[in-house]
Amino acid sequence: MSTGPVVTTNFDRVLETAFRRANRPFEAIVSGAPEHQLTRAFDFSVSTLFKLHGDAEDPERLVLTLSQYTERYGGASGISFRLPGALELILIRRPVLILGCSLGGDRTLQMMEYLAQQHPSIKRFAIIERPPGDKAFHEKLALLSRCGIKPLWYPESQHTAVTLLLSEAAWLASPLGRRLVRICERGA
Repeated sequence: MSTGPVVTTNFDRVLETAFRRANRPFEAIVSGAPEHQLTRAFDFSVSTLFKLHGDAEDPERLVLTLSQYTERYGGASGISFRLPGALELILIRRPVLILGCSLGGDRTLQMMEYLAQQHPSIKRFAIIERPPGDKAFHEKLALLSRCGIKPLWYPESQHTAVTLLLSEAAWLASPLGRRLVRICERGA
């Protein structure tokens, strides 16, 4: 579980429930992405859930329809308005792990591709299902590469593998895991 900010486009209460059950409830839950709150959460690792597309219990702030997406992200000719500014802040402040997202050709990926060109050293990772077939796999890999996203593939339809990948990542991020990685990299 993350100890800092978490960002989602989902409007359900799954993350709130999961973090509460793990005895790590969020200090704050924010509908939308006010930049002053994002900055504070990222600068000080405040356990805040940012629900970029709103909350199911607050229909006034939902981003669900094409007109709502256009209002938040801009028209087909370009990306504008306040949500992309918040996305830019999120995507350049720290490494990002993307979960539960198909990463198809959408406006969020357009923003990531733009940012990957502007900030090529920023690290982004995604735990994502491997597409079936070599052609689909290589097309998805090329798209993710343009967006600066390193995929961590799991086998098609094996969604329970996500838990294993997350456990492995948490272990590698621990002090002992990092030490073991350094030892293995030195060959000692």
